[in-house]
Amino acid sequence: MFDLQTSGSKYASANNWVSVNNTEATSYAYSGWVYAQGSAIPEIWVAMRTATETGYFTSYSKVRTYVKNQWVHLEKTVEVPANIVELFVIVKNLNGNGTVWFDDIKVEKLSESEIVEENNYYPFGLKHKGYNNVINGTHHPYGFAGKEENDELGLQWMDFGARNYDKWLGRWMNLDPLAEKMRRHSPYNYAFDNPIWYIDPDGMKPFDWRDKNGNLVYNAQKGEYTKHATAGHKRFGNALSKTSAGRKQFSKLVNSSIPITTEISSGNGPSTGTSYVTGQTTRTKDGTTGKVKKADIVIFEGRINDLMETIDKYYENGTESKLSEQNQLYNENTETNDEKIAAVAGHEIEHATSEANHKLTGAAGEVEPEAVETQILKETPGSKPIKITPMPIVIKPIKIETPVINN
Repeated sequence: MFDLQTSGSKYASANNWVSVNNTEATSYAYSGWVYAQGSAIPEIWVAMRTATETGYFTSYSKVRTYVKNQWVHLEKTVEVPANIVELFVIVKNLNGNGTVWFDDIKVEKLSESEIVEENNYYPFGLKHKGYNNVINGTHHPYGFAGKEENDELGLQWMDFGARNYDKWLGRWMNLDPLAEKMRRHSPYNYAFDNPIWYIDPDGMKPFDWRDKNGNLVYNAQKGEYTKHATAGHKRFGNALSKTSAGRKQFSKLVNSSIPITTEISSGNGPSTGTSYVTGQTTRTKDGTTGKVKKADIVIFEGRINDLMETIDKYYENGTESKLSEQNQLYNENTETNDEKIAAVAGHEIEHATSEANHKLTGAAGEVEPEAVETQILKETPGSKPIKITPMPIVIKPIKIETPVINN
């Protein structure tokens, strides 16, 4: 059975919490079919709480769609921490308007041995043959180095962002945009012809990632972070690697001619009236030359959370059209804080690394960083559901069954 909320954002929730007993973090998949009409924005939530939680829930995960007038299958995987003892399902119409149908809501515990897809590659990107042929679930077009395979013309090139790569030849199919900086090398070589040691995340410039003290942060040969990598390094790197624009900013960060420090603060940062300062870059100039000699970036995660609460209120009130394009993208394209941090980090990296930006002040200095932030948000996939061809089914009044939770 579900309880139905009829005012504000309309939602239906299960009457009872379902107990889970996991000794370690465990993955669960939750899913359901939705059909939305009018201005309805359907969501499926899985709420979680610990044994000591005194509020309604400790944390939650959600998935939504903006697709209208067709059945859409929403599905998402969430990692439930070991200290969570109960799960709870909520189906919701975010702004309370329009009509939504929900059906076949499920929550399932994923088997630890379940392998969705596994691929192994030679150093230049060719896939090993003769094994790893099983795909459980939906095949995706992302392969070597996490890049998208372009099979439209049968060329099997890979989109790295700045250039297309042919893994059969181990060569770029476009001229190196930074060729004048590496005149000793062919402008078409991949990773200086040494992919065992170097990585090239976007087709711009190969590098091995080291911190300002010269310590290796990421071992490209082993494909793993070193003992010198902090949680901040890993969070920055992993978040920025999800989009082409983010990878370009990451490349600027690690190849900067000046030392740059990064920090993700849980605090709210400086207050500027009604503005939300989600990130800040402090640039230190040389007293003689006046050029920037170092930069320190801080991302304020607490302020990001404040911003999202405000944006959500606009959507709940049906006034999201009053929001800027960027704020709407934060709501519609991002799901996790790391996706939001990537956008803010890209903005601040532009402040830190661009010599042209170093010379600008005020609003003029925000134009390009804002454009970078918006581009990262546009490329962020978030929790957008896969569109499904409408099913031959007769629409009927809302029918929500008690979710099945296997644990």
